[in-house]
Order: sequence, then structure tokens, then C-alpha cells
Amino acid sequence: MTVSALPKIESRPHSVPNATTGWTAQEFARLVGEEKFVELIRGEVIPLAPAGFRHSRLGGRVFRLLDAYCEEHDLGYVTNSDGGYILEREPWTVRSPDVGFIRKERILDEELEGFIPGAPDLAVEIVSPYDNLTATAAKAAMYLRAGCGLVWVMTPSDRAVRVFRPGELVQLVTEEGELDAEPVLPGFRIPVRDLF
Repeated sequence: MTVSALPKIESRPHSVPNATTGWTAQEFARLVGEEKFVELIRGEVIPLAPAGFRHSRLGGRVFRLLDAYCEEHDLGYVTNSDGGYILEREPWTVRSPDVGFIRKERILDEELEGFIPGAPDLAVEIVSPYDNLTATAAKAAMYLRAGCGLVWVMTPSDRAVRVFRPGELVQLVTEEGELDAEPVLPGFRIPVRDLF
């Protein structure tokens, strides 16, 4: 799917520009150019705290592991926490997982500007000490409703990963276990301890 660059719009304050539908993805894109650490949830701009050292280090590690595997097997593209995915329209929702993967055939133009249409095929969220696991699980459910095939929620506090797949119960994989990315990344397996 090829998507053209989002049109330039006038800068707006953080208040909702349209009381009925809220911010659009295009208006939000302009705001993101001025403000960092925000997401758009059902038309409302939500500020986020910047990630701490441990959080960003773990995100970088997961990014490197997934990116190397995807490059080696020519599977697609891995995004970091700057990659926005359009999960809903009217009202618009644009969310950014800590790490995301999107299959190659979904992005026909490697020079794509703007947000990625649709959910990532794999989303990885890392729960920070100031995050709420329940809220992060709700975010995982939002990814799945939007078409995501797999969500990993990493909890450094217990060195475990909660695995969300469409239509399945949440699976807890502890530090002693092995994580796979089936069916999204065929063949990808890694001991959980290697992620932390």
C-alpha cells in the first residue's frame, strides 16, 4: 500500500480542534513535528513521559534483534518508538509501540512519509516503573483489534513477557522460557533472558 506524504496544515494548540471528531491524523502529524512524546487516542492528544534509561536500552536491544532477523530473511521493516501506526479512523488513533514490525508487502514505498496505515504485524511494549500493566494490556488489545498479529508486553520488574495473540489467552513467558514470534516472524525464537 503506497501512501503519499501528509499535507501541511496550520499549527494548532493541544485542545481538540473539532469537538465532534477530535484531531485527525494529519493535524496530529503536524503537532508531532513540534511536540515529542505524544499519541493520538480516539481524537485526543495524550502526552507521554519520555522513556527512562532501562526502558530505552531494552527497546534498543529488541529492535536490534528483530531488525537483524528481518534483514537476514528479507521479511519487512522494524520501527522504534518514533514509528506511528494508524489504528483507528474517525475518531483517529495513532499509537507508537516501543518496537514494531511490519511485513514488507504492506509497505510498497520504502520512502513512505507519515504514519503507517494499519496496525503493526508485531508490536512490543515495555512496561516502565511508572506505567500501569493494565493500561499496557489495554493498549495490546487495541493493537489486536486493529489487526496486529502478535503483541509482546515486556515487564522488566519480573523479567517476563506477556504474549498476546488474536483469539488466544495471554501467555506468560518467564526468564527461563523461550519466546517465539509465530506466525508473524516464522522461525524467530529467543530465550527471554536474552531480551533483558
